[in-house]
Amino acid sequence: MGARRLVVVLVHLIGFSWLITKNALPSFALTIGKRGCQTECGNVSIPFPFGIGSTNNKCFLDDWFEIVCDNSTSSPTAYLKRTNLQVLNISLGDYYSYYSSSPPDVIQVRNPITFRNCKDKETRESLNLTGSPFVFSASENMFTAVSCGARALMSSSSLDDVEISAGCKSKCLQNKQGYMNCWKGVNCCQTTIPSYVIKTFSTTFETETGKTCIYAFVADQEWFSSMFNNTNTSAALHNMDYVPVTLEWKLNNYSKNQIFGTNLSVLKLEDLLWSKSIRCRGDYSISSENLTAALSVQGCYCYYGFEGNPYLLEGCQDVNECQIDNRRYCGGEETCVNTFGSYECRKPKVKIVLIEWDAIQKSMKTCSNIEESYEEVEYVRNEIIETWDVFTTIGSNASTSSGVAPSSDKLPLSV
Repeated sequence: MGARRLVVVLVHLIGFSWLITKNALPSFALTIGKRGCQTECGNVSIPFPFGIGSTNNKCFLDDWFEIVCDNSTSSPTAYLKRTNLQVLNISLGDYYSYYSSSPPDVIQVRNPITFRNCKDKETRESLNLTGSPFVFSASENMFTAVSCGARALMSSSSLDDVEISAGCKSKCLQNKQGYMNCWKGVNCCQTTIPSYVIKTFSTTFETETGKTCIYAFVADQEWFSSMFNNTNTSAALHNMDYVPVTLEWKLNNYSKNQIFGTNLSVLKLEDLLWSKSIRCRGDYSISSENLTAALSVQGCYCYYGFEGNPYLLEGCQDVNECQIDNRRYCGGEETCVNTFGSYECRKPKVKIVLIEWDAIQKSMKTCSNIEESYEEVEYVRNEIIETWDVFTTIGSNASTSSGVAPSSDKLPLSV
């Protein structure tokens, strides 16, 4: 008989598709505004605490955050109702912005350019944000003056009535076409604005010729850097009346009850303070007598692994990292499995079919005994055949010895 081979099989179970399906969130749009409130105007998204709608619906935190959407033109335009500032963009801070040098919560609006001695240009003053929750962002904006050999100075007072000033002076170089190309202090100058809480400022000018057209403004520095792609930067700016400026906003004067709802219970406040999905900065106090709580909020953000609006109850929603390519860190045969606020990289399961070695040895021994017994039987049979060959036939009906069949042979068989 042929030798038997024992095969041990390792079953490689690949696939966690059922796990992914089980943990994956359904696709839906992130909630950014209060229920029943308009959240878009043209190409501008309007997240709470900003809002469009009636006061009764509480679409916005207060009148500083009320947005009016002007639909009188082909492209709807958003305005801050109280300041009449055109809104270009509103951004809520996230986990990364709160731990970087960038301001977390910002709004970008149009800021008027201040002109002097410029033909067909009105003299406008910059924004006055006094009393509002908005301030000029020191990290996102630059003060810029454009002219040939001009000096410009911006002056402001901080909340502590401290005089704040910043200024710069440009060099003069005019090309053959008469355009003043602005580049690194030539025909224009730039400087950072002070890192204080600035809500308003005035601009003063000095020129070498006295009648030279000069203008200055505070603008978003990223936007201004893109202007250098234009060789005639000064000419392009001269045709503008407004530039984008970035304002920071904080909710220092608002309680968490005002933001998230009136009469917020202590239990609900503690749930928010220790929530896995949302983080807020500020000071809070809890009254056990009337079970109410107040929190002075500087700002809130969705924690890592969540996205949405941190100023709404349950506004931060879990991100399915397994569906975002730039966050997929699982490699090889590992499978990405989404979890609440995070993800896991799981290795494929391996199922091993084990057979006891003692049973294998016993089985092999049994097979060996069977073969040996078979050989012994054949040997005994050979002996019997030889004995049977020497018998002679007594008669046709005679019986042979026990176990030997009768034969009709007359003579013994030759061996």
